[in-house]
Amino acid sequence: MTTFNIMVTILLTRACTCCLALSFQIEVRLPDNKIELGWLQFYDLKHNVAVINIIRYHSLQVACLDHQRQIESQSKVVAVGRCFNSGKLMATAGMLTDHPRGAYREELAISTCEITMTGVGGPLVDFNGDFIGMNFYVEKETPFLLRNTIRELLLQFSKIIPWWATSKKDLIVQ
Repeated sequence: MTTFNIMVTILLTRACTCCLALSFQIEVRLPDNKIELGWLQFYDLKHNVAVINIIRYHSLQVACLDHQRQIESQSKVVAVGRCFNSGKLMATAGMLTDHPRGAYREELAISTCEITMTGVGGPLVDFNGDFIGMNFYVEKETPFLLRNTIRELLLQFSKIIPWWATSKKDLIVQ
């Protein structure tokens, strides 16, 4: 599991908007405990998802997002997190719930796994090791972004020109 430590300079320009300075580094701790510098390629603030690129090629195990799988309420799951500084893995078991989604965004589902902030962004897997979604943090339960929503975001990202590949003249409408 890969973890991130993000050092970002934020320039607040108005009360409701902020601009990220172009001089920031994202430290990525890889499964072999090596730390690589990366950069933000894509992000989606609505879903709190980002794609970080690193220079060095790594052969990492990937999760298959293409296969369709019915997720059943009351299925046993495990939420996994990794402490950035120590690299230690943490896991907690729970079950998927059919909790009403009124308190959360429509795209989020709920598990009974109780995680700390370390688990945010970590995988939620079933007892077969299948990737179910990406964990968020709330004290008594764990909302998570479903695998299908993550897949849709990645497909959208693949159609976008990265922000760092644009110039001011690219932004001029003709």
